[in-house]
Amino acid sequence: RNLGGFVQSFDGALDVSCSATDSNTRFVTVRHNIFSEIDGKYAGVHLWGDGPCRLAFRNNLVKAITAPAGAGYFHGVSLCSGLFDSTRQGDYADQNTFVAINAGAGNQAAALGVCRSGSVSDNVFRGNVPRDLDLSPGNAVDVVDNLYDLAPDDAIGGQNTGNFSADPLFVNAGAGDYRLQLASPAVNHGAT
Repeated sequence: RNLGGFVQSFDGALDVSCSATDSNTRFVTVRHNIFSEIDGKYAGVHLWGDGPCRLAFRNNLVKAITAPAGAGYFHGVSLCSGLFDSTRQGDYADQNTFVAINAGAGNQAAALGVCRSGSVSDNVFRGNVPRDLDLSPGNAVDVVDNLYDLAPDDAIGGQNTGNFSADPLFVNAGAGDYRLQLASPAVNHGAT
């Protein structure tokens, strides 16, 4: 299934759940959205799946999400399925922009949280507090070709290549235009 649209000033998280009672793999993709000024108890956007669910979060803009006061565990976006395998066929977060997410002060607080297995690739992280990425202990996540402000301090269980830190050179972030300028270091970097 695909979900696409614009969610702004939403009181409460966007929760997408995948559940399966048989052994058939389910695919859930959230793509081509703008998520702005939404909040929830544990995440602004929460994608969860059990058993044979595979989750994908692709080509989204996530901005201005703030954790509730006193939150000890919060992600701007949280991806966590029940699928765990060593071939990294789990959850995917790619080609997204995460901007100005205040995830609070908890030790797992981050703009993006991913557990189990999968891939985090070709994303732009800018101005997030306290960090850009939280990975669950024992993960098998590939983290490849991302532009960070703050590189993850978690152990990366899969590949860790091509990641870098630089100003992404948005067209006009102050006016909410997060497209990349032609001179951006993120242009033509990573997967093609």
